[in-house]
Amino acid sequence: MDFPSSVDQVASAVGDDQVVARYRAKIRVVPGSDCLWWVGAISAKGHGRFWLGTDACGRDTAIISHRFGFALAYGPAAMTAAPVLAHSCDNPLCQSPDHLRAVTNAQNKAQWAARHRRVGGVLRDVRGARGRSLAIREAIKSGADLAAIDAAGVRPVDAGQLPMFNLD
Repeated sequence: MDFPSSVDQVASAVGDDQVVARYRAKIRVVPGSDCLWWVGAISAKGHGRFWLGTDACGRDTAIISHRFGFALAYGPAAMTAAPVLAHSCDNPLCQSPDHLRAVTNAQNKAQWAARHRRVGGVLRDVRGARGRSLAIREAIKSGADLAAIDAAGVRPVDAGQLPMFNLD
């Protein structure tokens, strides 16, 4: 039995109005934020997870949600050509295709290493990537103050500190 390729599954899903509607139903706009926020399932690494459906062989298929959004915006071939999609906003819940850029795994790791020690930065959140994403998702769904939820993850040693260097 031939299994459909993941590219074929994504291409089929991108062309399915019901799948696209399910994806878009999990995105929220937050006033004052340039990000498009995912409020669906969240992976162990804090990224959105989107269920594409069951393939012709009866297997359930899920994808990192921002990869599906990238395929929706730029086509499945563009998603396939992007080994890793890095978030310029450091927000693993962000679905804005404008905030995603194709990088290699090595580039992504190097960029993370350069930013994860930034005082007060989101990559230093005491809750970890998944904990931060879960807290933010619940804040968006409940209408809580997103800035307060985000600030709750700042390490005590970072509170009130100014960064020594601007690494942007």
